[in-house]
Amino acid sequence: MTTMDIEAPAAMATHDELVERARALAPILRERAVPAELDRNVSAETMADIVAAGLGRVMTPRKWGGYELGFETVSDTCLELAKGCTSSAWLASFLGAHSWLLSHFPEQAQADVWSDGPDVSIGGIFAPMGKAKAVDGGYVLDGRWPWSSGIIHDEWTILGAFIEGQTPPKLHMFLIAPGDFTWEDTWHNVGLSASGSHDTVVENAFVPTHRVMPFEWARDGVGPGVESLGSSLYQVPLAPGFSYNAAYVALGAARGAYEYLREWTKSRASSVTGAGVAEHPSTQAELTETAVELDSAQLLLERTGRRILNPAALDLKTRVECRRDNVYSVKVILSALDRMQRMAGARGMYVSNPIQRAWRDAHAIATHVVFNFQTVGEFYGRLELGLEPPTRDPYF
Repeated sequence: MTTMDIEAPAAMATHDELVERARALAPILRERAVPAELDRNVSAETMADIVAAGLGRVMTPRKWGGYELGFETVSDTCLELAKGCTSSAWLASFLGAHSWLLSHFPEQAQADVWSDGPDVSIGGIFAPMGKAKAVDGGYVLDGRWPWSSGIIHDEWTILGAFIEGQTPPKLHMFLIAPGDFTWEDTWHNVGLSASGSHDTVVENAFVPTHRVMPFEWARDGVGPGVESLGSSLYQVPLAPGFSYNAAYVALGAARGAYEYLREWTKSRASSVTGAGVAEHPSTQAELTETAVELDSAQLLLERTGRRILNPAALDLKTRVECRRDNVYSVKVILSALDRMQRMAGARGMYVSNPIQRAWRDAHAIATHVVFNFQTVGEFYGRLELGLEPPTRDPYF
C-alpha cells in the first residue's frame, strides 16, 4: 500500500478526527512494519504520513499553528497507530511530547523553531549525557546521547546536560539547532527495532541563553513559556504526562496483538489433531484473562488522563500515584503479551507474525527509565509510610 491519501493538516482538528485519521493509517503502517524493522528505521514516507494526518501538531500551541489538544489525544491516536507499528507510534508520541517540552522554553526559543510553521520534528533525550560550559551569551555543549528515537528525521533536538562548575549540579535542557548535531548509526535492538534510536552527537555547539532551561520547568509545569501561552496543558508535570503517553503506545501494541490473535484463533487448527483451537476451553479462558488485563491497564491509564486535566490539583502525592498507575499498567500489559505469545505457539515466532513484534516492542518500552517500578514503588511506599520522599529521581 502506498502513502495515505490525505490533505494537508487543517488549521484545527478535533480529538475524534485525529483518532480516526490514526485508525485509517494503522493498516498502512502494519504493511510497512517488517521492512521498517529490517531497515531499523521508520521510513520518511511513514513520518510524512503521520505529519500529513496532523498528528505532529497535537500538543503544539495554537499560537504557533498547532492544535493544543493535550495528552489524551496523543495517547488515543498513538494507541491506534501502535496497532499497526509500535515503532511508528513511539515516534509519533515524541512529536507530541517534544512539542510540549519546547513550549516551556522562552518565547524566543519557540519562535526559532515554529516561526515558519508547526510541522517541525523535534527530538530529545532528557538524560544528562553531555557537558555544557558557560560562555558569553550562552553555552558551549558537547556530548553523545544514545536512545535518540527517530533522530534521522529530526530537524531540532532537545538534550539534557549539566553545566560545568554549577554546584549542586542541576539538569538543564538545551535546544539544539539544525546543523549543530549529527547522529551515528548505533541502533541494533531486539525491541522497537524500527525506531531508529541511534546516538545523537554534539561537538562544540554554541547554544544561546534563550534556548536553555532548567529541567525543573518541565518537571513542574512552569516557566516563561508556560506563562506566555496561558494554557493548563503546559502546566501538567512531566512525570505523569510523559509516562501516560508512553504507556499508551505499549497498550496499542498489545491491543493490536490481541485483535490479530482473536481473529487468527477463529480459523486456526491444531497441527497435531486438526481440531479447532478456538474450541479448547483453555484457549477461551486465556483469551478472557488477556482481555481483562488489557481493560484493567486501560482503566488505570484513563484515571491518569482524567487527573492531569486539572494540573493545579496535582500535588506530589497525586503525581506519584499517576506515575505509579502508568508504570503498573505496563507491567499488566506485559503479562497479557507474554500470555498471547505463548498462545501463538511456534507460528507466533515467525518474523511475519505481528504478535511477536508487539511482544518485543512492549518489553523494550518497559525498559525506559520512566517505567522503573522499583523507583516509583519506593517513592510511593515512603509517602504511604510517612517517610521523607527519596531525592534520587529527577522526574519528581
